[in-house]
Amino acid sequence: DGYETLYNGVVREEVTTDNKRIDILIPTRNDLIVAIENKLFADIYNPFDKYSEWICSEYKQYSNKVEIVLSLYPVKESRLLDGVDSLGNTYHFVNITYSELLTAVRNNVGSYIVDANDKWLIYMNEFIKNIDSLQEVRMTINRDWQLFLEENNDLITEYNSHAPVAESVDALDLKSNWVYNSVPVQVWPGAI
Repeated sequence: DGYETLYNGVVREEVTTDNKRIDILIPTRNDLIVAIENKLFADIYNPFDKYSEWICSEYKQYSNKVEIVLSLYPVKESRLLDGVDSLGNTYHFVNITYSELLTAVRNNVGSYIVDANDKWLIYMNEFIKNIDSLQEVRMTINRDWQLFLEENNDLITEYNSHAPVAESVDALDLKSNWVYNSVPVQVWPGAI
């Protein structure tokens, strides 16, 4: 609250000194900069310490920073989001899911609808529908996969218990084929 965004100042794909990209940077007129790393499907592998260094060195005039990882699902490896960069700046990327973001948007959009441009309301509505459908598809796939694993648990367990044996048999088969194809065959007189 109380922060006025510089709409023209929103930066997408900010390139850092080591050629990494911060998805979105939002400078405000009130001494706040917001960094957002967008994660729909990709894993968390970003150099958050380098992002923090870049923000602190290139946007020195901002004493308040908010760092966010916006993701479809909660980040499992939350330890990757906190630390201290090489300049001694502490960073803490807060994980916000699209579900949390869209709930906040739905709860607060009422006061803005009357004055909003219809075109942007249509875009927002389509965006919300797309994110909702991504979550539904993923949940269906996860449920189907979980059901498959539950129904086939005994077979999977049995297969896994034989995997080392199967690998040994395959290795022996390869070696025996090599021997068979490499060693000249001699027929001894009287053997036939």
